[in-house]
Amino acid sequence: MSNRSNLGSKQSYITSAIVLPRRIIALAGIGAATTCAQAAAASSNVFGIGVNSATIPLGGLLDVQIDGIAICVSGAAVAAGVPVISDSTGRCIIAAGTAGERIVGTTAEGCAAADTLVGVKLN
Repeated sequence: MSNRSNLGSKQSYITSAIVLPRRIIALAGIGAATTCAQAAAASSNVFGIGVNSATIPLGGLLDVQIDGIAICVSGAAVAAGVPVISDSTGRCIIAAGTAGERIVGTTAEGCAAADTLVGVKLN
């Protein structure tokens, strides 16, 4: 992707765990007690993608992109135009179509290997 700017709305949340850069984010809690962490499974309650370029510590403030095209770290090779879910570390991987998966979005570009930055059009 030639232009790696994030295009979309963002919301800020306090982290309930360490969050690595550009990971799929899940929310937990209710109301003012809502916190976020990187998603840990395909069935995580995904909300968006963290826009952080550095690791955010426990209790830190994380901006989460909730619409538009966000930049995410891939967990494997992915093709362009496919729905993606979270792996166990919040990286995007191709959805398998199994029950309980939470699709975070559709890839706007492909990549040939894990740990590559890819654009994801958020649902």
